[in-house]
Order: sequence, then structure tokens, then C-alpha cells
Amino acid sequence: MSASKIQEILGKLKETWKEIKNIIVYNLRNESSALSFRNIKMIGRGTFGVVIQIEDQINQRKYALKQVFQDSRFHNRELEIFKKIQHENIVKLQYYNYEEETSKGRYLNLFMEYHPYNLETLILDRNIKYNKFIKDWTSQIISALDYLHSRGICHRDIKPANLLLTDRLNRIVICDLGSAKVLEKGKNNIPYVCSRYYRSPENILGIETYDCKIDIWSAGCVLVECHTKETLFKGSGNREMLSQILSIVKCSKADLYEMGVIPEEYESKGIRKYLEENVEDGTNINLYEKMIVFNPAKRYSAKQLAKYIHK
Repeated sequence: MSASKIQEILGKLKETWKEIKNIIVYNLRNESSALSFRNIKMIGRGTFGVVIQIEDQINQRKYALKQVFQDSRFHNRELEIFKKIQHENIVKLQYYNYEEETSKGRYLNLFMEYHPYNLETLILDRNIKYNKFIKDWTSQIISALDYLHSRGICHRDIKPANLLLTDRLNRIVICDLGSAKVLEKGKNNIPYVCSRYYRSPENILGIETYDCKIDIWSAGCVLVECHTKETLFKGSGNREMLSQILSIVKCSKADLYEMGVIPEEYESKGIRKYLEENVEDGTNINLYEKMIVFNPAKRYSAKQLAKYIHK
């Protein structure tokens, strides 16, 4: 979505949601309800739309309202995926509706359960102690990814900001399915997905036949960041990202050739050595080592990780 369209949405939201708004919404069974909401504050904005916090005036329940402009030429994947899934560690869509239909499209409103924190804010806040929850978060994220991947759904934008937390911090929830897509084996997909710091090697290299394991790489980077409070790979572009990855993650010449990379001399301690030096309590090192693997063919899948955790 263009910057001008984002600004247009922001202006419209400020104007039309500044007071109590009575609307007709639909649940996932397409049953309609009349609800009354008021705008509280903006939560976030991104490539695909704007998110604000709203409150139901009848029961004071809070929701995260995501509004996107839906081009009439395309279907909205996010809504279609929401209609197919239900998992305790994936944000729940409570209602949706459309408004202001034009010849070019219409606005889609997604009313989702509200959570007070996201992992990005926790990592940045040095005063919040959360280490005792990381092991549970790891299990929950892998469970949610296994659920999605078993249905062919790849999230394609796992990052700290897209992982929400309950007020007690004991449950983590994957949100923002705006980039999610059902991947078909052997079919090409746009490789320019996921936020740069959490982008898998295959995406960085422009490989179009990637699979759901790109989410595993991203999740591994996020979970390590939970321990260190530092972004694992932080390059300014693809070349620098690749260099940083290969300075930490060991990769054989055969794997580099397979991925289309001309082998150079990279001095790498290996991801395990990095984890042993930087993850203080040693939690989940064996697991992370199976997630942060350069060659996706050798990277564990969500299903393999789930089995490993519960063995």
C-alpha cells in the first residue's frame, strides 16, 4: 500500500472514528451484529494498513481494528485465511466489515482481539523481566507455525512486532497475516517478503521457490533476540545481511553452491558457538541451532521442531 493511501486511511480514521460509531459487523460465520465503538488510540501502521485500538461501548471490550484498502481487482488473503484457522497462539478475528465502496475498491475493517504488549516493546524495555517465559513462548510459536504450515499457510513476516502478549506475558500470539499466503510446492512466489533483519537466506538471495521454512528462520532470529536483546543480523541491505549471516552461521561450500552463492572465505564460529556465548542460561540452544540453518533443506520444519520439543 502506498504512503499516500496510508495517510488517507489515517485521516479517515481520525475523522470517522473520533466519536462513537455504530456499525454492522460480521463474525466468521457471516452472522451480522450491530455494535457501537469508540476510538482510543492508534497502535501501529505498516505496508498493508493502519491499526487502532477501539472499545465496544456496550461491554467495554477492547479490539484492535486493522483497516486496509481492498483493491477490487484482488481478493483479500488475510480475511480468507482468518476464516480457515483457529489456534490459541494466533490472533483471533472477532468481526469484519466493509465500508465506503468505490469503483477502485473498498475499505476492509478487521476487528481482532486486543493484546496490550508486543515482543518488540518488551525487548526494548530493559525494565521488564521476561526470561522465565521464553521457553513457553518458544513452544507456543512453534505450535502456531506447525498449525499454519500443516495447512500450507506461510506467515512471511515473523518479527517481534508481530508477536503479541497477554497482560501476564504467559501467552504469545502471532498477529498480522497481511503477508500470509498458501504456498504451493514448486510454484514461484515473490521473494521480497518479511522484514529485512528476519529475512531468510533464500529470500535474501531472491529464490522464488521457497517454502514455509522461511518462517522458521525468522522465528529463530526472534527467539535468540529475546535472550540477547540485540538483533541477531542487522545489515543495511541484502549484501550486508548475507555477510553478517555467514559471519555467524557456518555453511559448507556445497550448500553455498546449492543456494547460488559463490563461496568466499567467511570466518564463522558457527551458530552454536554464538549461542553458547550469548544465551546466558543455555535455554533452547539445541532447538535454535536447528532453526537458524542457512540451507532450508537442512533446516528443521515446524513439525520436526514440535516433535523435538515434546520427545
